[in-house]
Amino acid sequence: MRRLLLPLLAIVLTASCITVDDFGDYWGKGFVDPALAGTWKMIGIAGQPPDRTLGTDQLRFTKNGRSYAMQAINPIDRGMTAEQAAEQAKNNETREAARTLTIGRHAFLMQRPEEGRPGGMLVRYEIRGGILSQYIMDFEEGIDFLAAKHPTARNITSHNVDAHLIDIQTFDDEVFRILSEIADVQSYWVLSNRYKKIS
Repeated sequence: MRRLLLPLLAIVLTASCITVDDFGDYWGKGFVDPALAGTWKMIGIAGQPPDRTLGTDQLRFTKNGRSYAMQAINPIDRGMTAEQAAEQAKNNETREAARTLTIGRHAFLMQRPEEGRPGGMLVRYEIRGGILSQYIMDFEEGIDFLAAKHPTARNITSHNVDAHLIDIQTFDDEVFRILSEIADVQSYWVLSNRYKKIS
């Protein structure tokens, strides 16, 4: 999330990334969504300045076996030092493995570092009319839901620190059932960014 800057605090205080320590067997249940293939350019959210939008300038999905190699690409600005430009160029070449998992009636992108390293993220998305919209969980709704409905859940917890994370320790059947209860309830999700397909 390149643009997680001070102007974003109002968004971050009410919305949450879903981090995943281990996708477990659910990684194998994911699939390659052909609609994601190609390069997407950020168009942002109507009425919201681009510098206040979570995300990178471009997303690129390239088929890599049973997954996508996903790149988050940001421009190399003229004002950057040589070191900054080199670091940005290196970051632009970083690839994560990505697969789609259907929960309820919605698609969720499972992202994790390539080469089998642990960790990752879960992002709800939809594609309509050549526009890719991404959603993150509303933190207040999410924490209230977990506390009221699933206070003893073992593998999905909330952390009221930093970016107000919802953390999945191991993505198992219990986690899938919990997410299935809210996947299609719009009040639990906040639009975080929009991209237009350019190639």
